[in-house]
Amino acid sequence: MQRQPIIAYWLTGLIIVLTVAAALSGLLWPGIYNDPAPVLPQAYGQDMVTLVVGVPLLVIATVFAVRGSLRGRLIWLGALGYILYTYASFAFGAVYNNLFLLYVALFSLSLFAMMLGMMSLDVGQIGDMFAPDTPVRPLAGYFGLVGFLVGLMWLSEIVLALMTGTLPPTLVESQVHTLFIQVLDLAVVVPLSLLAAVLLWQRRPWGYTLASVLLVKAATLGLAVLAMIVFMAQAGLAVNWGVVALFLGITLAPIVLAVPFLRSLHENEQPPALRPQSVYLWRR
Repeated sequence: MQRQPIIAYWLTGLIIVLTVAAALSGLLWPGIYNDPAPVLPQAYGQDMVTLVVGVPLLVIATVFAVRGSLRGRLIWLGALGYILYTYASFAFGAVYNNLFLLYVALFSLSLFAMMLGMMSLDVGQIGDMFAPDTPVRPLAGYFGLVGFLVGLMWLSEIVLALMTGTLPPTLVESQVHTLFIQVLDLAVVVPLSLLAAVLLWQRRPWGYTLASVLLVKAATLGLAVLAMIVFMAQAGLAVNWGVVALFLGITLAPIVLAVPFLRSLHENEQPPALRPQSVYLWRR
């Protein structure tokens, strides 16, 4: 039986309110950002997608998750993953501004809400709920390709910079002092994508679970990157069309693959009721 993470749902309500406040502040008061000019369009693009896509998706998924939908629960976790990645990026990478504590709060809240949500899942049962003919191989190939290409994209310029004794081009072009996105991608996104690919190829329960969550996160983050590129082009900044093509594929592929994958999840006719006992918050 899938147990309901009540505390995580309450945290999600707070996350939604604070996310709207953070994204609206960035869009309505652009002067609040103190980042270099090449970075500002990326912040605006991220705020736009967070407000238009990320928040509504999180709200809808939370409603279905609270009602007992396992599919809704998995999408909810993916939407939380997007918020977590977004505000980890702002907390670690944005030049200090008046929203700093808001970024830290959203990073912390989404991290713990996601942890509680993952702990509440009966992963073995989730694996059994997917049909035997679920199309896992294309999705496993997608995650393996994403992990490889994103890792190659960042490692190629970093390793070359180390070999030549120069700074990575991304660091020079953005005028920032840390490769915080590269840290998140190489330390978290790439390993998780490769792990999901292997486990899903083997039809392991955790493969189905990770794939469901990463699909949502990949699609929403891909939209955010594309929005960043649009804002950069409007600001007259140079755009790498190879990166555009890569993230266009990363965005469209999970949307296309998610439909048959999540449709093959057969939920119980009578989903478990929302039960507030504390035991359901921690035990699997």
